[in-house]
Amino acid sequence: MKKFLALLISAIMVIGILAVPVSADGEVTFTVETVENVEPGSDVNVSIKINGDYQCHILVIYFTYDSANLSIEKRSDIVNGELMANAADYEWMVTKDNSTPGRAKLGITCPYADDCLTGSGTLCTIKFHVSEDCTTDQTVNLEIDSFQYMPVSTPTTIPSKVVPGMIKMKAQATTAPTTAPTTAPTTAPTTAPTTAPTTAPTTAPTTAPTTAPTEAPTEAPTAAPTEVPADTVVIKMDSYEGAQPGQEVPLTLSFVGDFTFNIFNGIITYDKEVLQVVNVEKGSMLTELGEAATLSIDYEGVPGQVKIGIISNDPIVSERHDGSVVVITFKVIGEFDEPTKIGIKVNEFELLEENETVGNPVQYVVEEVEPDVIATISPAEPVIFTMGGKEQVKPDTEFTVDFTIKGAYEAHLLNVYLNYDTSALTVVSVTNGSIFGDNNVIVDYETVPGSIRIALVCADDPVSAEGVIISVTFRTSADFSADTEIEVQVNQFAYMAVGDTEPANIRYEAVNGIVTPYVAPQPPHEGLASAVGLGIIAIATGAGVVIFRRKED
Repeated sequence: MKKFLALLISAIMVIGILAVPVSADGEVTFTVETVENVEPGSDVNVSIKINGDYQCHILVIYFTYDSANLSIEKRSDIVNGELMANAADYEWMVTKDNSTPGRAKLGITCPYADDCLTGSGTLCTIKFHVSEDCTTDQTVNLEIDSFQYMPVSTPTTIPSKVVPGMIKMKAQATTAPTTAPTTAPTTAPTTAPTTAPTTAPTTAPTTAPTTAPTEAPTEAPTAAPTEVPADTVVIKMDSYEGAQPGQEVPLTLSFVGDFTFNIFNGIITYDKEVLQVVNVEKGSMLTELGEAATLSIDYEGVPGQVKIGIISNDPIVSERHDGSVVVITFKVIGEFDEPTKIGIKVNEFELLEENETVGNPVQYVVEEVEPDVIATISPAEPVIFTMGGKEQVKPDTEFTVDFTIKGAYEAHLLNVYLNYDTSALTVVSVTNGSIFGDNNVIVDYETVPGSIRIALVCADDPVSAEGVIISVTFRTSADFSADTEIEVQVNQFAYMAVGDTEPANIRYEAVNGIVTPYVAPQPPHEGLASAVGLGIIAIATGAGVVIFRRKED
């Protein structure tokens, strides 16, 4: 990848350092579409359009809206428009983020000087879900964080302006319909099929559940049967723990038991927002059969599904052992905090005897990780960013603390701000740690008082080391007397291999640093007798009173 790519991405990651106010009378206009007659509870598409003469290498914009009435359900609801569809070889880097209600983000980085965003038209379309209770018109606005031309290493802000849009609600009827429909559907299925198929299927089924379950388990996992009859096949799949964004995870689908079959038709289902299937290969059971068995695989036709079809002229016979049927390689492409589920739907599992036209069902059970799920991929533990703190620091004193990272990860992009109170602390110096190696790193602590900006871009191999990111030497103010915090603000922490068009965010937790002022030690408490010196303690026995009298000078 060209060196320009790394420089350009680095620049956008620290773009807050170079922010320039947008002109209200700019030549380029961003317009948010107004949509009318929208029903409560419905979905509505709102287009964002650009009009003007420009060449843009860096664009970061935020869509703002009332989260009480509108929502963007998933990141893929921010859909590329015609201007983004023309990216050469899909090498633009596009970031979409709907994780903050009321404030969604779109970022575009064009890595080559001669290949950039330009022209008038639709930038993107956003699908909003309107709440059932929404009855008032809703404003959808646009904030431009960065809109820049950058053919070399220094960006130039492009003057622009924004025209907000509206989602106008349909006037609601004041009365309900007076009559219900007078007729029902005239037909419905009356009988189940009376005969089995006369021939073995040659292709996998064309329909199946469109998505895998997306919610975390609500019940404890259901154990697989402890005893399986000898003539029953157990269908099972591996699970995986500790997957990271961008990682490829191979899982094996197996048939276990004493069985004979020559027809199998099934569909593996998964969450297409979290996983992508990148490869499916024959397992050892089918490999050993060679050309005797035909395997039909389709994992590209319907995202969220892998269709598996097996047909053999001769019966496939197995002894009782772990029989690997296929190995499916999943790639983690989305964020997930709970295990993502993989299910199976078995449409046909049969033995077709010689000279027969109707297959006999093979008895099977599915080894379930939990109800209706044969496997899960669990996320890795979050990576921990820690800003060191310091106790008992005197005024006008220097001290050094480390900003560290700990955990298993592979990252190509890192953008962090370390924010501090300039009335309490001043940065004296910053030293880079060793974990970044020869990668492109930007550390700026001078441009924006109160903020240390850190940006890392790995164009090829990712960073995965634990240790010190930077060491910072601070000086406390002359009147330092109260606790102060050094905040860790992680703006981006992601995996993005060469060829990927969108980064996969890595789970993390951040620990802020606390700096406390010096407190002089208090003299030891000498007890009551010392407090009264040589005073006389007289006890009035009748009243039970203790009287203290100080020693006369």
